[in-house]
Amino acid sequence: MLMSQRRINLAVSFVISNEETTLKIAGEPASSPELLEQQLQELVDHKPMRVMLDLSELELLSSIGLGLILSLRRAVIGYGGEVRIASVNPAVLDVLRRTSVDVLFDPNSPRAQSNKQN
Repeated sequence: MLMSQRRINLAVSFVISNEETTLKIAGEPASSPELLEQQLQELVDHKPMRVMLDLSELELLSSIGLGLILSLRRAVIGYGGEVRIASVNPAVLDVLRRTSVDVLFDPNSPRAQSNKQN
């Protein structure tokens, strides 16, 4: 009998300080969306006012990972906080740009400003 094994290639960590909370997501969120969702909920439970996403070691951003990151943003904004992207690898940045999600995390970007004017 063959059993399929799913390799989990995901690391999630956050550092909470008075000024800012840094959330680092590395690997592939689709390998363990439950783990990512659990970690994001734990972060939201602390109600940080400013969350900086470090996506520099995120290998792939699937629709699952994108949805979870957007849920995090919605929750943090819901209690008056903000979420920004501190760093991102080029492949993930391409996904964020193609889906127009990048402007949600940087309201001062030129694209966000032009969208406000239209």
